[in-house]
Amino acid sequence: FNFSCESKTNDFDVVVRQVSFTKPDNNSKGGLMIREALTPYSRNWNIVNDPTSGDGVPALDGTGNGANTIECNCRSTNGVNGAVSLSWATGPAAVPNYPNAWLRLKRTGQTLRALWSTNADPSSNWTQEAMTDLSTNSNGPLPPAVYVGIACAAHANDSVSATVLKNQYQASFTNYNSAYIAPNTPPATLSATMSGANIVFSWTPLGGTLQSSPIVGPGATWTPVGTANPATVPASGDTKFFRVGP
Repeated sequence: FNFSCESKTNDFDVVVRQVSFTKPDNNSKGGLMIREALTPYSRNWNIVNDPTSGDGVPALDGTGNGANTIECNCRSTNGVNGAVSLSWATGPAAVPNYPNAWLRLKRTGQTLRALWSTNADPSSNWTQEAMTDLSTNSNGPLPPAVYVGIACAAHANDSVSATVLKNQYQASFTNYNSAYIAPNTPPATLSATMSGANIVFSWTPLGGTLQSSPIVGPGATWTPVGTANPATVPASGDTKFFRVGP
């Protein structure tokens, strides 16, 4: 495992494009990761590209031709030796489109999202694969300062006594941007209708997350309501503002 990272505090939006890879294992990984610490077994969340399949090039360890997908994995429990990384995906995956295998991690408050694009110019063509509310984590919310960057893993280790290393994962990345602002993103058109004691929200274009806040302006805290479109929300009688975010 290799992690080329920078420290980030509070909100961030990071993107990278993976251009190429080698294939020591069908589950070799390259992409973006957020870590609470640089110590072993730290809590972490990632979105990574796996190698292609069907190209006639087997993995060096003989396991196959590549998982050929975009994964979202996490270790959500801090400091547990041997804890297995699990999926935190909530949306669709895709086949990485090398050399345009774009990945994106975005933090807004305690909400973390993972997105991908297979376009040469992703612009607003991002698909959300994972989202989690870190304020509900069993180890407590994520601290303001974390580490974010490019993560790679061969997934196939050479023996300790090996004199020639065969299972090295080599990948090429470009367009890394740790202050990304998605260009050409059209604002969502949000509509609301009453249905009994509920309000039904719908919006175009499709995608995005319905969010709510008791106020608007610089001090507003936007809380995710959900990604279902249309979304049914109980009418509480309290003042709330709604918007659609990425």
